[in-house]
Amino acid sequence: MMARAKVLIVEDERLIALDLNNLLTDLGYQVVGAAASGEEALKMIQEDKPDIALMDLRLSGTLDGIQAADILYSKYDIPVIFLTTFAGEVTLRRSRATEPFGFLFKPFDEKQMFVTIEVALQRHELEKKIKEGERWLNTILRSIGDGVIVNDANGQIRFVNRVAEALTGWSQDDAIGQPLNAVFQIIDEKSQQPIEIMTQQPGIWEASAEKAFEQLLVSQDGRKIPVQISAAPIQDNTGEGHGMVVAFRDISSQRQTLEEIRRQASRTEALLAVAKQVNSQLDLEHVLDTVLRETALGLRIDAAGIILYDDSNSQFRLAATYSCDNRLDKYRGQVFNTPRTFYETLIANPEPVVVIPDVRRIFLKPFDQIFRDEDIRTVGIAKLRMGETIMGTLNIVTIGQVRQFTDDELAIFIGLADQASIAITNARLFEQVRFGRERLKALSKELVTIQENERRSLARELHDQIGQILTGLQFSLETCKNLSGEALKHNLEEAQTLVKNLMGQIRELSLSLRPTMLDDLGLLPTLLWHFERYQRQTGIQVLFSHAGIDGRFSQEIETTVYRLVQEALTNIARYAGVQESEVHLSSDDKLLTLTVTDHGRGFNPEEKLTSLSTFGLAGMKERVNLLGGQLEIQSAPGVGTQIQVMLPLSQPLERRKHERNRLVS
Repeated sequence: MMARAKVLIVEDERLIALDLNNLLTDLGYQVVGAAASGEEALKMIQEDKPDIALMDLRLSGTLDGIQAADILYSKYDIPVIFLTTFAGEVTLRRSRATEPFGFLFKPFDEKQMFVTIEVALQRHELEKKIKEGERWLNTILRSIGDGVIVNDANGQIRFVNRVAEALTGWSQDDAIGQPLNAVFQIIDEKSQQPIEIMTQQPGIWEASAEKAFEQLLVSQDGRKIPVQISAAPIQDNTGEGHGMVVAFRDISSQRQTLEEIRRQASRTEALLAVAKQVNSQLDLEHVLDTVLRETALGLRIDAAGIILYDDSNSQFRLAATYSCDNRLDKYRGQVFNTPRTFYETLIANPEPVVVIPDVRRIFLKPFDQIFRDEDIRTVGIAKLRMGETIMGTLNIVTIGQVRQFTDDELAIFIGLADQASIAITNARLFEQVRFGRERLKALSKELVTIQENERRSLARELHDQIGQILTGLQFSLETCKNLSGEALKHNLEEAQTLVKNLMGQIRELSLSLRPTMLDDLGLLPTLLWHFERYQRQTGIQVLFSHAGIDGRFSQEIETTVYRLVQEALTNIARYAGVQESEVHLSSDDKLLTLTVTDHGRGFNPEEKLTSLSTFGLAGMKERVNLLGGQLEIQSAPGVGTQIQVMLPLSQPLERRKHERNRLVS
């Protein structure tokens, strides 16, 4: 059962109010009270809010019926039906401003009263729903991320949300009632000509609703904002247009993102082309030339160069140059002695690229002379890396004028430097592999030669020394068959001397091949014996010091150390030209360290190690590598030589990483 509607009677004539109360009760309504004045009515609704009020137009008191009705509806949302005997035109005009829900004329007709009240209640309920829907719609339109403008059929604006206010620069209060084209000013992006969004061309509503389009919005302060626009008509059931909803959004950031994607794609394509060029070659010189040519062409610069760093002597070498007029070719191969701090600063700089806008304003030793001679102005420096190791720098320069590089150009420069780093590393690794193969081939050939020489020497020793002794011994023994007395004794003594000499020759031959005391007594006694024998044979004094080597080591360690000492001292006797050498040997729980030093002629270690004609040092290095150790040679012509060997007694040392770093340097 539906709840009865609650009615408030506002009538200053008591009898009429009583008559209304009876009629309303008979009609099934609940009368919540009867007020004789507008002031009393406002007090009564505080206690029990009615659904509708029947209000006499003419009330005594401060508030007349029209004023009281206006307050009830506008402030308390209570619909009002006016009661009147006769209403003149002025009164009706005043009452219409309060949006009355009907009129009942005295004397009252029961049926008319029922219909008027029910229609008023239904109308009020519908208006509440419409207002609630409008609030929902306004809230939604104001909260969405797109700008929304609604105009009526005359093109006048009826609604503007906050986003639209921000984009157009118009507040809603200023925009309401304005023509759409005055607030929403659109121009063609190419021609910059105004576009009339409110057009009467057939099908414009359907086309706008189906497909969004992009143009420029001119805001109130003159800004031109790229926007994406979609428009939809407001139509009734017959298809007649009553206005339009225009939705639009700022696509500036979207366009920036798309532009950045295009730039990235363009950079990627350029770098892929460069990578294809440089990675198709493995010869280091060709790789460097290709990198510089592609860098100069890709960045449209005057010249470029690659400087490689040698960590062993803190030197920068201009390994390759490129310039349109070949003006920098004369500097190719030039070495620059730089302070260590320059390299450390280069490594510490977190930026992948350093740009010096005008090198004339700074002093960049040791390159300042070249900068002045060639009128070099702007310099860009990108680090060439292999992991955390700096191999050198890729450099771009301008000649005769200063240049500002864009972010895109610097991004391409960084990518080129990365590709160059990979290509240079690959070329050097290939060079290492190629040299290793040649070295292995040469070592194998040398090994065969050494084996043949050892066999030839052994055969000569057996034939010339031991063979002659055995022949003499055989002759003495044969002679003894026919002798007796003193002659026999003399021949036997001679035979005994021959046997003794034979034993000495065999023992010397055995020691030359491998001293047996190394297996029997260990490393320290064998070295002491060898130093004594070496000093006796060469006249070179050996100053020997040691610590922690009194015990025994593995056979591989003892053999390797003995052969290293033997080879090092042999080289000193052959090439150093000294009367004294130093040998120090020490060990702890993890490492055995050997150092052999002389102050003689010295040599270039890099040349000897990479030469395919000498194998003494290379053989030492191979022995050390097989045990997972490290061999370091410090020498230079005229300053002597120091060879240091570190052999692990447990885990192998990080030799591969050490070798790669040395190769890169």
